Amino acid sequence: MWYDVIVLCVAIIISAIANSEMDSIQFKPSQCWFPNSIWWSTLNYKDRSWLIKYPLSMLGDGWHLCKFIMLYSLFTGIGLVLQNHYPGVYIWIWFPLGVYCLNGLVFNLSYDNNTDFIIKDK
Repeated sequence: MWYDVIVLCVAIIISAIANSEMDSIQFKPSQCWFPNSIWWSTLNYKDRSWLIKYPLSMLGDGWHLCKFIMLYSLFTGIGLVLQNHYPGVYIWIWFPLGVYCLNGLVFNLSYDNNTDFIIKDK
């Protein structure tokens, strides 16, 4: 049981650190970890290829890398806890990858204004 608590606490701490850096990049770029790096401190939305926009979005800029670290640390923490209860199955690898892909799919469907299948404006 303590293993589960420690793993989740570490995952939450890593996630919170990444989340705070996302806010620094967005609202206080001069105070982020790498303020002189254009890649790190600038939210780069334009001129992205499909590969960088969707499956490898964490490579687009520092904000998206921090978001990847935030989400993936939480998903991996949950996967490690599940692995402790279901030994022999590599849940700690497949669970975070699957949930991250599902999260990305749902996010991009809703972000790209393709939510007509969920919400109808009438």
